[in-house]
Amino acid sequence: EGYVQMVGRAGRDGEPSETVMLVGEADARALRQFAVADVPTIDDLRRTYRVVRASGGTVDPESIAREVPDADPRVLVGMLDQAGLVRRGYDEGRTMRVEAPPAPADAAERIERLLDRLARGAAERAERIIRFGREDRCRHRQVAEHFGEQLDHACGACDVCEPTGSRHRRSRAASPLPDDVGRTIVDAVSALAWPLGRKSLVAMLRGSQSAPPSARRNGAFGVLAAASESEVTRWVRALESGGALEAFESEEGYRLLRSRPGAEIPRLRAVPPATGETDPGLVARLRAWRLERARQDGMPPYIILHDRTLDELAALRPTTLDELAGVKGLGPAKLDRYGLALLDLCASGSPPMAGGDEGDGDADPVGRPRAASHV
Repeated sequence: EGYVQMVGRAGRDGEPSETVMLVGEADARALRQFAVADVPTIDDLRRTYRVVRASGGTVDPESIAREVPDADPRVLVGMLDQAGLVRRGYDEGRTMRVEAPPAPADAAERIERLLDRLARGAAERAERIIRFGREDRCRHRQVAEHFGEQLDHACGACDVCEPTGSRHRRSRAASPLPDDVGRTIVDAVSALAWPLGRKSLVAMLRGSQSAPPSARRNGAFGVLAAASESEVTRWVRALESGGALEAFESEEGYRLLRSRPGAEIPRLRAVPPATGETDPGLVARLRAWRLERARQDGMPPYIILHDRTLDELAALRPTTLDELAGVKGLGPAKLDRYGLALLDLCASGSPPMAGGDEGDGDADPVGRPRAASHV
C-alpha cells in the first residue's frame, strides 16, 4: 500500500518519489493464499441464508455474525443478492431490510457459480500484483493501467525505464560461488561483530533479509547466495564437525558459533550441477553396494543413500572427499562412514566390500590417506 501511494504521488507535486518494494517467491505464495482466504464457503452462505429467511425481512447483522463470525454480514448478504437468492432494500440504521423469496431449484448451483467467480477474481487480482513485481514494464504505466488510465510514454524514471539511474534495482543474479567455500565461511565468522547461531549464519551467507541487521552489514553478506539453504547448512555443519568452527553458549543461553584460531580449515568446494550423462553401469554398481550395506546395517537402502544421490554420484564421479562433500545427500556422518568406499566405486568401477571404510590402518586399499575430518 505504501509503495503504491508513493508511486502514485510521484510527479503530482512536481517532485520525484523514491520508494522500495521487496518481493520474492515466498511473497507470491502468501499473496495467492491470502487472496482466496477471504472468499466465504458455501456453508457460510447457507447459514446466512437461513438467518435471513428466519428474520421476517428485518435482519440484524449481529445475528449473522454469530453464525458466521469470520466474515462481514453485509458482504455475505450482498453475495446472496448477487446470486438472486435474496432482494436487499435500503438499510434502516444498523438494520438491513432483506427479502427472502422461496429458494429457486438451482440455488446450490447459483452459489457455486458465484463463489467460483469470486475465487477466480481474487486469484487474478493477486496475479496482477505478482506480475507487477516481475514484468519488465514501466512501473508507472502499470499503476496507471490499474486505475483505468493509459500513458502515452513510459515514465523514464523507474527501475525498468532507467535501471542505471535508479538507486534501487531489482535483484541481480547471484555471484559464482568461491573456490574455497570452507575458508570463505570461516573468514566470515571471524569478521562478525557479534557471533551468530547456525541458522542466522546461513541466512547471512545466503544474503537473506532474515539475517540480523548486524550480519547484513558484514562484507560476506550474500557471498553464498548461489547455493541453496540446505547446501550452506551442510557446509557449516561440516566445518563444525571438522573443528574449524565450534559451538558455544552465550551468557543469555543462545547457542552460537565462532572460529577456532589455528584450526585446520577443510577445503570445501561447491560441486557444479552434473551436466554429463549418468553412467548406468556405475549407477547399478552403486545400487548393488547400497543394497549389501543396507543388509549389513539392518536398515532400508534409502536410509543409506537416496536414488538421486546415487544418480548424482554417477554423473559427477567425484575423485576427492572435498568433491564428495558437494554431493547432495552426503552429510558429514555419511561421508565419514561411506566416503572412501564411494570414491573407490567412482574411480575403479568395481564395488568394494560393503563394509566400506571400516578397515585397519591409516590408508584405504588404493593408498589414499584417510582424512582427519571427512568433510
